[in-house]
Amino acid sequence: DHAGETILVNGRKLEFVAAKEPSKLVGSPIQGRSWRDAQVDETQNLHDRAQMDIDERGRRVGAEYMVVETATRVAHLGHFEDRLDRYKSSQYHGIIRLNPLENTFVTAAYWERFKASYSEQDWRRRIMSEDVAPEWLTYSAWSRRENVRPAPKTPEHDVTRALTREKYGHLQAVPTGWDWVVGTDWGTLCTASVWLKAFKNPKTGKVDWFAMRETISGSDSNAAYHVKQLAQVRSLHEFIIIADPGINTKNPEQSDYHLAANEGATVRPAWHQPIEVKHRISMLNALLCDAHGNRRLFIDCDEHGHPRCPLLARSFLQVVIAPDGKLEGNKKDYQDPSHFPAATAFGVFPWERIVGLTPFDPNGAGATETDPVLERAAKFRARRGLYS
Repeated sequence: DHAGETILVNGRKLEFVAAKEPSKLVGSPIQGRSWRDAQVDETQNLHDRAQMDIDERGRRVGAEYMVVETATRVAHLGHFEDRLDRYKSSQYHGIIRLNPLENTFVTAAYWERFKASYSEQDWRRRIMSEDVAPEWLTYSAWSRRENVRPAPKTPEHDVTRALTREKYGHLQAVPTGWDWVVGTDWGTLCTASVWLKAFKNPKTGKVDWFAMRETISGSDSNAAYHVKQLAQVRSLHEFIIIADPGINTKNPEQSDYHLAANEGATVRPAWHQPIEVKHRISMLNALLCDAHGNRRLFIDCDEHGHPRCPLLARSFLQVVIAPDGKLEGNKKDYQDPSHFPAATAFGVFPWERIVGLTPFDPNGAGATETDPVLERAAKFRARRGLYS
């Protein structure tokens, strides 16, 4: 009777709807409908909000409502990988991996021929539907299974206040430190902040960092507005902002630091000069998992295992190395996933900047003259005749 509808002889009505990303003006074409079941093709391309709209269409039939979806595994779709991880731990979802070599309607020889032109990763991901980490992934040490866990509940292990008091206590009339470190990446299109806590691991004696929540503001705001957003989460005296040391304006009075300080925030740059991207990423990868398998950077999660910083968790699966070798090769637009990892790195940098650094870094990447790492790097340069 209507476009996009087919009525069968038994009276059953089929509706064909485009699962578009919801619009701010007109919403989604899926909203307002009620279905007995739904079938979704190529679900890896679905926006998360469209997925939620589909999942909520079974209001009339309740628990009998079923959604069946097909997907093709492709690289760098962080939102889909995140969704799969959630489905794996959900009692309401099941994942069936179809082995094309066992498909009686298509000969195995048809699929085998792709082995000659596909990389091993593409073959395993696209044809065999295996869980394969994308190649050229910038944060290759990230593992949702290992790096998402509940933060410690024991206050005596929380050393955030002690660490910040030792490093920045001179900024306070009475040095007490702060309960939160808010790593922040100032940006023109968006500003991202990650709320961090430091806990002393009783088994290793080292400090583990936990990302507890995240805050983001868009291009219609500035650093002053962003601080007001942060102040809605915690009082200004409870957190210190550690931010990107780059100054994005020639007028110091209009800098993000000046605007944030005018709102009453305590804000410090992560370092006294711009931090090399390679150093920042190496440090974060080493905290996610070092060469010995030790992990010291985690994302807090709820009782269902869902990360409390979902954008950060997704970003680790989306930031990729560009063909020209650029470590943050994603397009610099509103959807650029590099902001949250960068904000996290800036937050921990004052305490962890030597992590991931090796004597093979020719300029020490920000290490001070007294750091043993820099001394070893200088000796390495001397032996190899590198510049000083």
